[in-house]
Amino acid sequence: AYLKGTLAAVKAEVEAGIPFSNAIEKYQDIFPNYIVAMVEAAEEGGGMANILEKLATYLEELAELSKKLKSASMYPIFIGGFFLCAMIGVVFFLIPQFEEIFSGFDMELPLPTLILMGISRFLTDNILYELGGIIVIGASYSMWAKTPGGKYKIDKIKLKLPVLGGVVQKAIIARFCQTFGILLESGVTVVNALAIAEKTADNLIYEEGIGSVRSGIMGGETIGSE
Repeated sequence: AYLKGTLAAVKAEVEAGIPFSNAIEKYQDIFPNYIVAMVEAAEEGGGMANILEKLATYLEELAELSKKLKSASMYPIFIGGFFLCAMIGVVFFLIPQFEEIFSGFDMELPLPTLILMGISRFLTDNILYELGGIIVIGASYSMWAKTPGGKYKIDKIKLKLPVLGGVVQKAIIARFCQTFGILLESGVTVVNALAIAEKTADNLIYEEGIGSVRSGIMGGETIGSE
């Protein structure tokens, strides 16, 4: 319904004489900067139909890339979740049952077993404090992750994760190259194309690097030298 209403509003503005690029620029949640830039370039240089066709193909490829990235990240998340559930089951359910069984025997248990039982008993007796601590840590992490410094460190860690880090890097590079290429084909200048494509990286480390390249080009350097 929201998309339908937005398209109706854009249609009304275009019919009123407002350029298509200006009409969609107001709706950044649906039409990001790179789409607005492509449409604006097409308005200036012509070939709107060709640009929109390329844009449609690009968005389909981008959706497929995002789908593959999510699929690749699901396996380690599943494995981590499985081990976490198994650990919770052992600590909070299995070990207490063994402790109850062993308490009926007059025998000296090995030190590692006593330590595990002690840890299990401590965690079980203080579960409310632990849940409270998890909530506080989660909320603190969420607030920290939204700060520039926090997001920078998180983005840096993402790139260094085993297996998944390589997938993330390839996805960022592929998304940047696709965006940059189609912007250039649409007639957008190299500097402006870099400025727009920089935001599609969705990673501060890469955004910083692309921004450095753009600054070098503005200073007279070539892309190859950067």
